[in-house]
Amino acid sequence: MTNYVSDGDVGFTNSGVFTIGGQNTSGDNVFANPIVLGWTANRGKSVTLVAATGGEVDFANILANGTDQTAGVTVGDATHTGLVKLTGINTYGGNTTVNGGTLEIANANFSTNSTVTITNVATLQLDFTGANIVNALVLNGVSKPAGTYSSVNTALITGSGSIQVVPLAVPPVAGFSGTPTSGIA
Repeated sequence: MTNYVSDGDVGFTNSGVFTIGGQNTSGDNVFANPIVLGWTANRGKSVTLVAATGGEVDFANILANGTDQTAGVTVGDATHTGLVKLTGINTYGGNTTVNGGTLEIANANFSTNSTVTITNVATLQLDFTGANIVNALVLNGVSKPAGTYSSVNTALITGSGSIQVVPLAVPPVAGFSGTPTSGIA
């Protein structure tokens, strides 16, 4: 089954979220066309991808950003706990949140500036070799320190790949020079 979803000329508010996915509880639905997030300031900035419990939805083409480079992806919710697969070469720059079910990633495409969040009722399946570098990782509400995370050290991640947390450097405070001190002058 091939599906195509478009918002056409419908304008969303700046914080609008578009939900797409499959409601079949068995079999594999395939979305074969590209999805562009944050096309303009007047369109949806993020997308929620869902699969019905027991079902699978494969987003087989690219998920990319339009003019808003911060648009992200949320997967699953309390009533959609199926398998969502991203099998394309995705280039979106926003955060990824897995709230329910399983998100299966075929390629290491998370943005190095992004945060990946996985709740305690969800799983991130990494079907690639090596590590995907991200700015931050939140597992079950806990921000993780710099390091590499995989099926070896957390039950929330499965598959052969890993997530490497490399926090972005904090820019210096404007006007500050010198060495910090512990006393008050």
